Amino acid sequence: MSTNGSNLKSKTDSRKKAYTHQQCVEMDDFEDILEPRRNELDVRFALQSRDGVPEYKYTNKQTRSQVNESVLSSPRLKFTIDKIVTETGLSRKEVEKEAFEILDDMAHAQSLTNLRTLAYIFPKLYKRLLRHLYVNKDGIEKLRAQVKDAPVILLPTHRSYQDFLVMTYVCFHYGLPLPFVATGQDFNKMKLINEVLRMCGAFYIRRSFGTDDLYWALFTEYVQTNVINGELPLEFFLEGTRSRTGKFLPPKLGLLAVALEPYFTGKVPDILVVPVSFTYDRILEELLHSREMLGIPKPKESTSGLFKARTILQDNYGDIYVHVGDPISVREMASPRIDRSVHNTLPRFLFNLSSSEQKFVADLAYNVQESQLRNIYMSVWVLCATLLMQRPHGYTLRDFCRDVEWLKDLAINLGAKVAWPGEYSVQTLVTSHLKRHRTFVNLAHKNQVSINAYEGSPLPPTGSMEMNSLDEVMSLAVVPMGIAMYRNHLVCRLANVCLLTSSFCGTNAISIGDLFLKFWFLIRVFQKEFVFKPSVTETEFAATLKKLESCTFIQVCNTEKKVEVLSNGMKAMSFLSKMVEPFLQGYYMVCQYLVQTKWNPDNDNKSKSIAKNIQALIAQKFMNDEMKHFDTLSLNLIGNALTSLVAMDYIQCNKSENGGSLSWQASKVEEVMAKLGSYLPKLEINGGAVQTHRTRREPMSVTSKL
Repeated sequence: MSTNGSNLKSKTDSRKKAYTHQQCVEMDDFEDILEPRRNELDVRFALQSRDGVPEYKYTNKQTRSQVNESVLSSPRLKFTIDKIVTETGLSRKEVEKEAFEILDDMAHAQSLTNLRTLAYIFPKLYKRLLRHLYVNKDGIEKLRAQVKDAPVILLPTHRSYQDFLVMTYVCFHYGLPLPFVATGQDFNKMKLINEVLRMCGAFYIRRSFGTDDLYWALFTEYVQTNVINGELPLEFFLEGTRSRTGKFLPPKLGLLAVALEPYFTGKVPDILVVPVSFTYDRILEELLHSREMLGIPKPKESTSGLFKARTILQDNYGDIYVHVGDPISVREMASPRIDRSVHNTLPRFLFNLSSSEQKFVADLAYNVQESQLRNIYMSVWVLCATLLMQRPHGYTLRDFCRDVEWLKDLAINLGAKVAWPGEYSVQTLVTSHLKRHRTFVNLAHKNQVSINAYEGSPLPPTGSMEMNSLDEVMSLAVVPMGIAMYRNHLVCRLANVCLLTSSFCGTNAISIGDLFLKFWFLIRVFQKEFVFKPSVTETEFAATLKKLESCTFIQVCNTEKKVEVLSNGMKAMSFLSKMVEPFLQGYYMVCQYLVQTKWNPDNDNKSKSIAKNIQALIAQKFMNDEMKHFDTLSLNLIGNALTSLVAMDYIQCNKSENGGSLSWQASKVEEVMAKLGSYLPKLEINGGAVQTHRTRREPMSVTSKL
C-alpha cells in the first residue's frame, strides 16, 4: 500500500474548503418562493396580473374546441379513419364518433379562473406541509428569455404525485406560460379531481396504446397541434412513471419522439427542451413506495382515497428544491446530424423516424437525464440515510453528526450538490431531519440513532431478529426499503465512482487494464439499475479515475500501468464500495436461484413468477439470519437483474401470446455469478447462505478519526 497520502492531506483539506464555499455560492442562487406567501395575502397572489407573460413569437392561440377540431380534421386522422373503415367494415360515422369521444376524454381544458382558485388554495397547503420551496432564479430567467424563440417542452424528474402541481405553481409564481401536462389515464377515473386537474392543464393518456391505430393518430395529432401552436409548454415525465426507488428509470422515448416530429418535418423552426430536477426532503408517498417495491399493490387512485390521505396535512415534509436546467435547443443539437429535407417528398402525416432521428431522440433523452442528475441536490437526510444503511443498529448522535459532515464533504468533492444551509450547526440540521423522518429512524433518550422496525421500535440486530414467516420479513423490510430509496439518490449520482471503487475487489493495487475490464463488467451488469448512456467508454473510465485521483484517494502510476489506493483514501473507498454492495449481493442471489433451480419447461417461467420466487428465497435467508441487506428483497432490483441477464445473453426471454417466459442454462449463469462473487468482499457459501467478510483492504470505521 502506498503511504504518501498523508503528504497530500493539506492539498485535500484546501480542496474541500473550496468545494464547500462553491456549494454555498450555488445555494445562494435559490430563492424561497413560499416566503412571500407567509407575509402577503394569498388572494393577492392568486389575482396577480398575467399581462406580462412571455409567449412564443409565432404562437397560434386556439380554444379547446378549436384544437380538437384541428385534430379531427387533420390529414393524419382522415387517413387513419379511411384505413379503419376499409379494414373493419365499420361505418365512417361510427369511427368518427369514437374518435370524438376519445379526444374529448383526452384533451385538457386549462382555465385561468380555475388556476387562480388553486393559486389561492395551494399556498395554504404548502405553507402547512413545507418549510421552504426553493427555485433557482438563474434557470427561470434563462427560460423566460428564450420562451419567445421556440415552443417549449418541460421535462421534470418524477418522484411524487405532486411533481406536476409543483411545476405549475412555479410557472404561475414567476409569470411564465402554464404547461399542459401528459397525465396517466388512472387519474381520469378520480371523480371531481379529474376535472380539476384537467382545468389545470392535464391531458389524459393511456399507459399503453398497443396497436390501436385510431388512438395513436389522435394522441400524435393532439400533442403536435399543441406543440406547433406554441401557446403552452408541453410537460411530461421522461421516465414515464414515478421512480419508487430514488433512482432514475430508463427514458421512455415514444412521447419525446412524437413531440419532436414537428421539428423533423419542418413545421417549427426549433424546440426548446428544458430539464427540471426536483429534490424532496421527504416524499409524500415514501411508505407507499416501499411497499410497492416489496410487491404490495398500491391502492388505486380515487377521490375517496385522496380525502382519506388528508392526515398528511398534520406532518412536516421539509424543503423542496426545484432546479430549472439550461434549455436545450433541438435545432442546435440536431443541425450537424439531421437532414430535415428528406421528409419533403412524403406526406407529413405518414411520418416514420429515420435511424439517425431515432438515435438523436435517444441521445437527447440521455442528455436530459444527465442534466437532471447533475442538478439534484442531496438533502441532509440523504446523507443520514446513506450512513444508516451501512450501520443500521446504532450510532451516538455525536458520531453520527461527525460522519454526516464527513459524507457531505466527500459527496461535494466527488461532484454532487448538497443542500446544506450554512447558518445552522451540524447537530441542529441532523436532529431536525431525524425528527422529520421519525417514521424511519429512532433518536433514543441516550442520543442513540438507529433505524426503526416498522412498528416504530428500533430495528433489532440481524442475528437477533425473529422472523418466522414471509409476512414478518416483509414487515421488517418496509422501513429499510424506504431509507434505501433516499440513499439511492446519492448512489445514483455517484454510480460511476461507486462501481469503480468496487472494481478494486478489496485490493490495494491493480493494473489499469484489469480495473477497466472489471469496471466495464459492472457497467454492463447494472445497465438497468443505474441509467448509463449506451456509449460509456474508456473516456468515462478515465474521467472517474481522475476524479478519485484528484481527491487523493488513489495514485495512478502510468509507467507501471497500475492504480494504488492511498492511505488517505482507504476510508472513502471502502465506504463508496459498500454503497453498491446491496446491489451486488441482490444480483448474486438472483444468479444463485437460477443456478440452483434447474430450468424446467413445465414450470411457470414467466419473469414475474420467477422474481417472486427469488424474493421468497431471499426472505428465507433472512429467516435463517443469512442476509443483511433488506433492499435485496426489492422486486425492482430483482426484475432489473433478470432484464440485465437477458440483455447480456446469460438467460433468454422467449416472447409468446401469453407473455414472455425465461429459459437458462445453469452453467452459463454460474459464470456471471462467479464474476459477481469476486466483487463482494469474501463469499462463504454454506448451505446456500451468502455471508460477506472483508479481506485485504479492511474498511476503516466510518466513525474513525478523520
